[in-house]
Amino acid sequence: MKRLIKFLINTIPRPFLIWWSNTLKPLIDIFYRGNKFKDPINNKSYRKFLPYGYVNQRENALSPGTLSLERHRLLWLYLKKETDFFKKKIKVLHIAPEQCFYEIFKSLDNITYTTFDLNSPLAMVKGDICNMPFEQNSFDFILCNHVLEHIIDDTKAMKELFRVLNLNGTAIVQVPINQNSKKTFEDNSITDKKERIMKKIFKNLPISKNVKFLIVFGLIKKLVILLILIYPLFSSGQTNPYSDKFAHTYSIVAKDAKTGEMAVGVQSHWFSVGTLVSWGKSGVGVVATQSFVNPSYGPQGLKLMESGISAKNALKQLTDKDEGRNYRQAAMVDINGSVGAFTGESCIESASHYIGENFSVQANMMLNDKVIPSMKKAFLENSNLPLAERIVKVFEAAESVGGDIRGKQSAALIVVGKEKTENIWQDKKIDLRVDDSEDPIKEIKRLLKVHRAYEHMNEGDLAIEENDMDKALIEYGKAQSPVSYTHLTLPTKA
Repeated sequence: MKRLIKFLINTIPRPFLIWWSNTLKPLIDIFYRGNKFKDPINNKSYRKFLPYGYVNQRENALSPGTLSLERHRLLWLYLKKETDFFKKKIKVLHIAPEQCFYEIFKSLDNITYTTFDLNSPLAMVKGDICNMPFEQNSFDFILCNHVLEHIIDDTKAMKELFRVLNLNGTAIVQVPINQNSKKTFEDNSITDKKERIMKKIFKNLPISKNVKFLIVFGLIKKLVILLILIYPLFSSGQTNPYSDKFAHTYSIVAKDAKTGEMAVGVQSHWFSVGTLVSWGKSGVGVVATQSFVNPSYGPQGLKLMESGISAKNALKQLTDKDEGRNYRQAAMVDINGSVGAFTGESCIESASHYIGENFSVQANMMLNDKVIPSMKKAFLENSNLPLAERIVKVFEAAESVGGDIRGKQSAALIVVGKEKTENIWQDKKIDLRVDDSEDPIKEIKRLLKVHRAYEHMNEGDLAIEENDMDKALIEYGKAQSPVSYTHLTLPTKA
């Protein structure tokens, strides 16, 4: 077990570790149940904890239930016993959020929770800790653990933490400390990662030349083996999928044969999924690009379709030249009804797509293989509905059989027309986004109803301009009929 865990944490990319550990955690939790060790985070007991360590394995370090380490459990106890963290209404900034805390803190009613990091898949906001996009005095509580040791200008980072923290706020900042080291080594002039590691080894440890040679030789040997294994992933700019953002999700691209409208809808357990996945242009087509997202598929796909290339051939051109295609999933529909879809062989299961007449549904990292058939069925059975409402039915069908294995967070819906527009602001007939919600499908459905109400209000305003009061009253009445907008005042045109 020690060797296996050491191999996994040193070999598998961290995003994969996070998602797969969450998937396997319930099984591990049950297997290790006992009464010898207790995890204060979930208040459960286990016969043993798992070993953990990148170099030297520590016995009974990793909790099977929460995947927490010693420092995580200590922090939890401190927050519970020494602070009002779980009681007081506070705004919390969590930098590089730990997996064992993320879902718990996110669910707490007393805190407004924001996660931040440059690379973490759990970060709601992506950015540099030395230049954070938050106002001064924005947060009452900041958690920043095992981050500053990776920052070149840690002083600047700490100034940023102080800037965004309230005057009476609390910041807990942890860094690893080697208590056995007699000397602290620091040289900010060394910016290369490899050089920093070697300097730490050779300047901070009293070792002989022979030992140094063995260490270097061992590092080189491991590096060569690693390069051989991962070379296919890094041979060009597009081959490293881990540099791309996640959008494990389900989506649909479709054309309405009656109206000529085209739409793309997407849902995922990922913050603001619509910013990268969904693309559309009136009179041209729509694109969904997901899994390890290659966002260039969106604008490039639209450009190829606008030049007269079919959706099917446009997608083939993009995937043929993308050496990271095995990790991609994408679909396109053009104005002529041509459909293209692609699911890379390395997309996380359950992953597949289905191409039908004028539409394609696709999904990856789903709970089961029932999602795609349910989406297909919902689209075909609701042909009497407007295209946007039809897409919502597809969303609901996907969720009814399990949806994304990780749950729900964001959704987006774009509808474009059959005719090209002169102005970019006229291009999208419907453009709705839910970036962060416990029930994004319910929210996108509500927003669509509001959108339809405004459509009728606008028609009523035009009727008044044309002195057609009868039509105006009919349209205003339709605006109020779909749903009760007790919270909404519908104004006339500005």
